[in-house]
Amino acid sequence: MLLDGIYTLTCSNVDGTITAPILTNPRYGTNQNDICFTVTPDLLPDTNTYCVTVLGAHSQANLVISPDPATCCFKHGSEYPLFHVLYKRYDDVATEI
Repeated sequence: MLLDGIYTLTCSNVDGTITAPILTNPRYGTNQNDICFTVTPDLLPDTNTYCVTVLGAHSQANLVISPDPATCCFKHGSEYPLFHVLYKRYDDVATEI
């Protein structure tokens, strides 16, 4: 991928409103297939649905990607399994033997 095209991010909030976080600073990730952005404000984990749309981006061979536009929706943090933290308190344990 080249660092061209128009990238937009929309957020479907839990309260039903739709916002558009700002994407800046496009750069390559681990290789030229991964494009990273700085997102403002930060994404909220496990609550909102985010959709990224890519329009008019080109491959390394200077061909327009297909489909154009391409859209992918996700929930930030859903790639991690849910877990619970269990705290055990030992207030009633005798301290004398």
